Amino acid sequence: MRDLLNPDIKWIIFINPPFATSQKAGYSGESKQSVSATKIRPLMHKADLGEVSRELFAQFLFRIRKEFSGKQAHLVCSPR
Repeated sequence: MRDLLNPDIKWIIFINPPFATSQKAGYSGESKQSVSATKIRPLMHKADLGEVSRELFAQFLFRIRKEFSGKQAHLVCSPR
């Protein structure tokens, strides 16, 4: 956590992001309603980001943006 406060560190963030959407039963018939019930979702609602807050990938990117605000960072996503 201290490293996040160090302004001299340049960051390269490699991710294999989580993919899931909170929804009512879809193709599989199984419900994933609570998958997006994270601590990040209320912050996204507060920022008026609406339904995208149901996506774990969007929550992940929102958190990275929040944690690395004001720092030099490069985000790299691995292909699925």
